[in-house]
Amino acid sequence: MRKTDKKIDNELRLKLTDVCEQGLKNIAGFQWLTHLVNYDDYPN
Repeated sequence: MRKTDKKIDNELRLKLTDVCEQGLKNIAGFQWLTHLVNYDDYPN
């Protein structure tokens, strides 16, 4: 994973955490979101 890939992944992880925390508070039965990214194909 390249340095820029790590930065993108960390930013995405932080944003998903924010969304998930809101979902857990506001949506009954909400489960955590996660992500898988093939950075060799990103951003195509």
